[in-house]
Amino acid sequence: MQDFYFWTDKKHGSNPYLGTFRKDKTIDWKTRHEVHIMALSVGSKLMELGFPQGSRIGVYSENRLEAAVFLEAAQIYGYVIIFSFDAEMESYPGYVYDHSDCSVLYVSPHKLKLFEKIDPARMKSLKFVIVEKFPNLEKEKYEYLRPIKLLHLSEFIGRTGNFAAPPQVLPNHINTICYSSGTAGAPKGVIISHKAMLYGVYNILCSLDVTDHIIHISFLPIAHILERLTLAVINFRGGRIAFAHKGVRKMMKDTRIAHATGGPNIPKIIEVIEQEIFKKVPNFLLKGALKFQRFCSYFGFRSRLTDLLLFNKIQKAFGGGLEWFAVAGDVLSPETHRNVQDILNIQIIPIYGLSELSGAVGISDKRDICPGTVGCLAPGFEVKFGERDEIFIKGPTLFDGYWKNPETTAQVMHNGWFRSGDKGSFDKDGNLIVIGRAYNSFEYKPGCELALPFIGFVYKQSSYLTDIYLEYIQEAKSFIAILVVPKDIISYALNDVLDEPLTDDESYLHAANSETFLDWVRPALRAFARNNDLGNIPYIGAVRNVITPFQDTPGLLTQTGKQRIHKFKEMFANELEEMRNEVIKRRKEKNLKDDELEYSSEGYESYDEDEEEEEAESDY
Repeated sequence: MQDFYFWTDKKHGSNPYLGTFRKDKTIDWKTRHEVHIMALSVGSKLMELGFPQGSRIGVYSENRLEAAVFLEAAQIYGYVIIFSFDAEMESYPGYVYDHSDCSVLYVSPHKLKLFEKIDPARMKSLKFVIVEKFPNLEKEKYEYLRPIKLLHLSEFIGRTGNFAAPPQVLPNHINTICYSSGTAGAPKGVIISHKAMLYGVYNILCSLDVTDHIIHISFLPIAHILERLTLAVINFRGGRIAFAHKGVRKMMKDTRIAHATGGPNIPKIIEVIEQEIFKKVPNFLLKGALKFQRFCSYFGFRSRLTDLLLFNKIQKAFGGGLEWFAVAGDVLSPETHRNVQDILNIQIIPIYGLSELSGAVGISDKRDICPGTVGCLAPGFEVKFGERDEIFIKGPTLFDGYWKNPETTAQVMHNGWFRSGDKGSFDKDGNLIVIGRAYNSFEYKPGCELALPFIGFVYKQSSYLTDIYLEYIQEAKSFIAILVVPKDIISYALNDVLDEPLTDDESYLHAANSETFLDWVRPALRAFARNNDLGNIPYIGAVRNVITPFQDTPGLLTQTGKQRIHKFKEMFANELEEMRNEVIKRRKEKNLKDDELEYSSEGYESYDEDEEEEEAESDY
């Protein structure tokens, strides 16, 4: 990657490259050469301070110019760059920087306010911290910083010449230790070489039509391998990157201001875009326009009428310049894929990758996108399927192991194949289908397994909920679920259907978990499942409802929108145990009833499921 950065500076030095939003909603652009000079300045200062090649340099920052500068400096001067995801789990960043033996840590002004929570005293290898403004150490809230040596950022970025000569960086040298976001437990440090990182960039360049006119809003954390590769790909093409000024919260507003054209995205954001559009546009109008657009698409053209009457207005709300999103990080519903693609007149390009493979493994061909798949394998990769259809991968970008964790490294490697932990298959055209996590599935009848994420996708099409966490209870042959229920649904059910209006002092959360509401929503979901191709699998036997969206509850989701299973189990331990006991008890009662009626000629119904469905159907 060292030669990569020198080449892009020579090729695109005068191009606007990295942008920061000003308060007046304009963008302050730095040219490629200006950023390169800052990176050389940072690297030179680190060498002068005596840090040898291979030292770990940490960045605790939101996406911003300085973070990108430290990233480039590390790769030019042979340092190992370490980023951390946001401090939703307060101990996470401290663990990452301590576990990776960081010697230096740049902390942005915003993150300095959170710095105490990550316990910097635990970082045994830390020599000093770089800040943009010295805090007043006399204040009690900064007392914890007194034992830590602080250096000012201006000492690192201000130089304009007399740069230190970079050492030789070889392809097999460590480029970064990329820590996982902790979906299934403690974060793991993925060791990625310069060769693997460069090959990951090459894979994307070969597959996606990235040109020098691209404008990308950087909102996915740079700690994530996808965003790291995106910065490099756009740098190579001479495009522009503007850093979202408030992360994902204002990402769409930033997209409109910058007239962004595309870049990587995650299924959770695409789902939110779809939900917001459907909230603000009359349903009959939107569905009618989509139906007509798909009719036209069948004959190979786009309807100018639907664009003129409706879709152009929606597209302008997103800046009017969007062309494509490359979507990764989780499984995207085919229906959501088609809806957003047709409404915004963009291409949504599913890709599949992992940090352990230095990015993309499967990338859809933009000329032949098949919703529900992640396209064909990138050049040089092989895939086979193991037990429970787990995806095994072999390729040129395979990681060098987990940092300080040879046991886990040995567990995920099998005769040179990496065990992804994901469940998948190929369709008849050779497109890879990633169903979900192999451990997050259940066998509902011999020889047939279903992935919980796909079942969750179907249920999320229901108007009764906006998000769902599912567990399958084998002993009860039933699901249990935590639902995010919109307030208007609670009001509708209690006021209009059940004729039990909310009182002024009754909270929505209490109402959502009242016996009356639970007895209404459970059979309603069963009826929905039966009418949406889920009728042959177990129903949701018990639910508990929450009002706050999962993405607004710290720690439940990763930065890419995946559910942290262990966090759900911790946060909702009591509710999950209650529901588990509830469905097991109901199952035992049903089995007892089966025994009693075994020789009855009249038969029976399974714990009144059909009656509940009929009641639910009569309500709507």
